[in-house]
Amino acid sequence: MLYHQGTTVLESQRLLLRAFIRDDAEAMFKNWAGDDNTTKFLIWDTYKNQDQAEKMIRQWEAAYLDENMYHWAVVLKEIEEPIGSVSVVRNNETMENCEVGFCLGSHWWGQGYCTEALGLVLDFLFGQVGFQRVECRHAVENIASEKVQLKVGMVREGILRQAYKNKDGHFSDVVINAITRGEWEVM
Repeated sequence: MLYHQGTTVLESQRLLLRAFIRDDAEAMFKNWAGDDNTTKFLIWDTYKNQDQAEKMIRQWEAAYLDENMYHWAVVLKEIEEPIGSVSVVRNNETMENCEVGFCLGSHWWGQGYCTEALGLVLDFLFGQVGFQRVECRHAVENIASEKVQLKVGMVREGILRQAYKNKDGHFSDVVINAITRGEWEVM
C-alpha cells in the first residue's frame, strides 16, 4: 500500500528539494530550461523565454493539490535558487512502482548534485511513500544520466529499441535502470 504525501520538502547538506513557486521562473529559465546543453536529451524543447517557465510553474502549482504529485525544485543552498528538478513522471498504483525523471542545469554537472537529489528522492519514495520499485529511463546516448542512476544503486535492466523520439525527429534506444525496495534497504 502506498502512502502518498505529495511534494514534501527534502534536504541534504547542499540541497533543498521543495515544490516550485512562481518566483522560481527566472532561475528555471536561466539555470536549465533555457539551456540547449541541459535540454539536449529531454523530450521538451529549450525554453525561449521566462514566460514559458512561469506558465509551467503555474500548472505545477495547481497539480500540487494532488498528493500523488511529486515534482521537486532542486535548490542549491549556496546560491538559494533552483538549479534543476526531479519528479515522478509515471506512477503505477496497482504495482506500487514509479518512474522518476530528473534534469540539472549543465553548469552544475559533474559535482554530485544530481546523484544527491536522486538519492533523497529514492529515500523518500521507498521509506515514506512505500514504493516497491523505482525506475529511470534515458536515451542511450545520455551516458551521464546513466552514471547518476547507477551511483544511487539502480541496475541496468535493458534497452527499449527505438522507443525515444529525439527533437530532430530521429528515434533512439532507451535504457531502463531500476532499483527495488529490497535493494534499497540493504544500501
